[in-house]
Amino acid sequence: MISPSFLYRSVLDLRADGLVIELPLSHGNNVAGALDEQRARRTGCDRLVTSVGVGGSESFLGVDRNPLFRSALDDCARAAAACSNCDLVAAMFAADDDILEDPAVGQPVSFALQVALLALWRSWGIEPVAAMGHSLGEYAAAYAGGVFSLEDAMHAVCARGQAVQLCAGQGAMAAISAPEHVTLAAVARIGEMEIAAHNSPEDLVV
Repeated sequence: MISPSFLYRSVLDLRADGLVIELPLSHGNNVAGALDEQRARRTGCDRLVTSVGVGGSESFLGVDRNPLFRSALDDCARAAAACSNCDLVAAMFAADDDILEDPAVGQPVSFALQVALLALWRSWGIEPVAAMGHSLGEYAAAYAGGVFSLEDAMHAVCARGQAVQLCAGQGAMAAISAPEHVTLAAVARIGEMEIAAHNSPEDLVV
């Protein structure tokens, strides 16, 4: 999803040898036409591979068929076992996926998926030059960038999931499309809430 607060979005044009081109949002969904207009604009390198860490989400169909991918999952499972009671691999491939709704389980599982994908990329010779993440994905991005060892990263992720588990049902979040000063005034008027995140100048979470 692209926030209306952003004036540009980046598009990877695979037809043009992997050029990354900034497109004004005024082009709407006419990406092909915009690329034709701006094909010559380069970012200073011919190819840019970026590793993106995602927030809480799960999609695991068939991912364990690659031996290297599965080996990376097993490494994550051992790291998780040292700091939680979660059987990470069993949870990932359980017939009943309701267990993944528990953040103390689902968050380490989601992190492990991203770690295994990174290992698979690297086995193909694809090394990200940058890493960025959203929410839980920040931990995966930090691991990709060498900030954490796998064990330290998984320890932090498990602690995060356990903390979220303890808070479950005790509050709520709402996405607000308004400038910060408007949101602050509303928060002050309503009380018992505060701004939790700034996703863009006019996209906030309370």
